[in-house]
Amino acid sequence: MLKKNLVLGMMLIMLLAMSTSVMAQPAPNVPASGDGSPADPYQIETINNIVWITQNTAEWSKHYIQMVNIDASLTPNWDGGAGFSPIGNSTTKFTGSYDGQNHTIDGLFINRSGTNYNGFFGYTYGATVQNLGLTNVNITGHEYTGGLIGRTYSSCTVSNCYTTGSVTGTNYDTGGLVGQNNGSAISNSYSTATVIGVINTGGLVGRNQNGGTISTCYSTGAVTNNAHAGKSVGGLIGCHQNEGNPSTVSNCYST
Repeated sequence: MLKKNLVLGMMLIMLLAMSTSVMAQPAPNVPASGDGSPADPYQIETINNIVWITQNTAEWSKHYIQMVNIDASLTPNWDGGAGFSPIGNSTTKFTGSYDGQNHTIDGLFINRSGTNYNGFFGYTYGATVQNLGLTNVNITGHEYTGGLIGRTYSSCTVSNCYTTGSVTGTNYDTGGLVGQNNGSAISNSYSTATVIGVINTGGLVGRNQNGGTISTCYSTGAVTNNAHAGKSVGGLIGCHQNEGNPSTVSNCYST
């Protein structure tokens, strides 16, 4: 009887472990509606749809609308503890559009302190991201780390977006919303996230450069520049560069 109970107990533990593994690594599901075109964007309704985006770089030029609030609280268990894999990187950038339709993604976790371009979007190029809230994020990256986007480049548009939680960068360009805003426009957005960085650390944006514009935005989170005292840190923006193509900031504040 004792041996039988031990066997049953081991089988139960294995089943629980398998169940946890399945929960931690949800299967990628193609969105049920939409074809990714501007006229008929993919409709994002589950975390499985988002996993599908992360795993299909060929879809990073497509268009998306989010239909509901999405729970990402299991992401700390993904990829051996590294968490969520950002959409867009230096090899394949996100060039499409994502409209959150005033919905949220809650509990996104990333722990990639040796990897660049971290956020829900790692690297956007000419993309549009709007009407989206990333709540209770816990994001750690190397260079270009933001609660929403690691790096914007080449006339991206970010509007009506916000982040809450904590964002940590171990090198350049860390921001509560965007790590580096390069030649792009951010408007009507805010961050309350706690931000810790090393060089170019800001409550909203780590570095704003190359004609980047920031308008009607604010940040209220605590900001800490770790290790390199005095190396470009600010409540709103860590580093604002006007060399070459002047950048602008208007109607913004930080507390």
